[in-house]
Amino acid sequence: MSMQTREEIEKFYEYQKANSKVKAEIVANYFPQYALIINKPGQKKIRYCDLFSGPGIYKDGNISTPFLITDACLKNSTLKSTVELIFNDMLFGEDLNKNLNENFNLKEFAYEPQFRQLEVGNHDGIDKFLNKKYNGKNPIPSLLFFDPFGYKTVSSLTLSNFLSNWGNEIFLFFNIKRIHAAIENSKFEDLLRNLFPTNYDKVKELRKFEINTEKRLPIFINSMKEELELLLKKPIFMAAFKFMEEDNLAASHYVLHFSKDKKGFELVKQVYAEFDNIGASLENGTYTFDSKRMGNSDVEMDFGDSNVETLAAKIFGLYKGKELDSESLFQKMHPDSNYSGKHFTHALRHLEKKDKLTGIRTDGKNFRENIIISPFCKLNFKL
Repeated sequence: MSMQTREEIEKFYEYQKANSKVKAEIVANYFPQYALIINKPGQKKIRYCDLFSGPGIYKDGNISTPFLITDACLKNSTLKSTVELIFNDMLFGEDLNKNLNENFNLKEFAYEPQFRQLEVGNHDGIDKFLNKKYNGKNPIPSLLFFDPFGYKTVSSLTLSNFLSNWGNEIFLFFNIKRIHAAIENSKFEDLLRNLFPTNYDKVKELRKFEINTEKRLPIFINSMKEELELLLKKPIFMAAFKFMEEDNLAASHYVLHFSKDKKGFELVKQVYAEFDNIGASLENGTYTFDSKRMGNSDVEMDFGDSNVETLAAKIFGLYKGKELDSESLFQKMHPDSNYSGKHFTHALRHLEKKDKLTGIRTDGKNFRENIIISPFCKLNFKL
């Protein structure tokens, strides 16, 4: 049983809210860069799979992820020749097909985009596609955009099977309201046990003791990562982006990104940083977008000075009196943190201004800023 009615879904596509726009842009910004990174010599095909794609256009004329990704791919000759787009929506598959064909020449793609109207969670073809595991190298690395609470059932096992293949990554849409509603309603217990097969009882119990909603959220998020790691039997990278409600102070939903590769983790943090308008602590928090801050100069923040200062102090504590290049420092530290490359760049420049390090370019090139993340930027930390 779906946790959303047809009426709710159709109402959602009447007009595009700021949160939906940013969510679409995050995925659409990430995928082309991911595809170009994964496109190694000899790679013939790379997939983007959206199993709950919608019609592509809201009734107010605004566009969503399928339009943004199609447009980005058609503008790049490499992507146009290697990317296969797979869109599925039980209600809007035909609408999306029509809308994209009316606005783009899809014949420019080497691989014709696929449109389906299948019910996820109740279709053997989709189950086989998601659960297929390759003994050797995955021939078609894929990015999956997935909303588990839009469907009858989905399991962490299915997600882990998909993620186990080389190059595969997942954007998971996590609706906080629906999680809270489900955990209070016994008829959704099977769905939640599919998501949290080993942690369900713990999640439900811990939730009771956390009266503060904000403290409950990491329980769900971190449990999802833990489930996938247990099933994969290896650590993975998870990056979370939180959306605040548009009419109150509560969290609305998360977009979670899962990857086995630290390069994907590096890239997604770079994308998240572009859309974060809060600057909340990344030591214990996540990248966040709050539409209530849009257009309000009194609350708009800079890059996040507290994050820069916190990271700068951490870097200096680790490398005081040492020498290394900035790329090596970044690659050693970023896999264990939520900070993006921009945070590291700003933190190192902050330390330079405080006279705690000197940066020396070794490539002979002149740039406005002396410190960048590069193997040709040598850092000398003072005592």
